[in-house]
Amino acid sequence: MKSGEKPSKNTRGRLAEPPRYNLKLYVAGNESNSLKAIEIIRETCQKYLGRNYHLEIIDVFENYQAALGDRILVAPTLVWNKKGTPAFLIGSFDRPKLLDFLGLSEITGGEK
Repeated sequence: MKSGEKPSKNTRGRLAEPPRYNLKLYVAGNESNSLKAIEIIRETCQKYLGRNYHLEIIDVFENYQAALGDRILVAPTLVWNKKGTPAFLIGSFDRPKLLDFLGLSEITGGEK
């Protein structure tokens, strides 16, 4: 930040915080399971997390080195670096599995 610049603020005047949920989704091109995973994750994150997440989608056919670096053997796989420790949701999944993985409740619309 340059001298005299102000840090960015959110709509309530507080300093903007980085996303709490940094997610990586490894997919296999346009395979049906991968497309379904992208749709479920985007809808769920928008509904339950608002702007509190960052989703990076990585196609293993285009960037296999990233997959190898994270030790990904199956696509789709969702990786969440939760407090520095990676957690993995592997294979086909639905909204209830995703919510459980993220520690969210469908009933309350927030954290468990």
